[in-house]
Amino acid sequence: MDIQILEDVLTDRLEADEQGDEYHLPEEHEVTALLETGDELLRVPNLRIVEFQSDSTVFVTKDAEYFVEAEDVFALKLEGSRVQRGNSAPGFRPSS
Repeated sequence: MDIQILEDVLTDRLEADEQGDEYHLPEEHEVTALLETGDELLRVPNLRIVEFQSDSTVFVTKDAEYFVEAEDVFALKLEGSRVQRGNSAPGFRPSS
């Protein structure tokens, strides 16, 4: 995943608190990073901080830190994002 896209998701969608190179995720969000590891995806649940370093991206949970290359980040998963906002009706929606 491109770092600029990842930063946009963190700031615009998740409203993370930016502190230098670190993005602190709000406690109310359940965020999981999906990392490519060859033919499989590694799930890193309960993210609290995402940090961008010159040679890696760091995902911090309550229990561990994961240092990965930006191209190994497949996606971020946000649990219940639309349901909690009341936008659970099926169908297409125009982009804002």
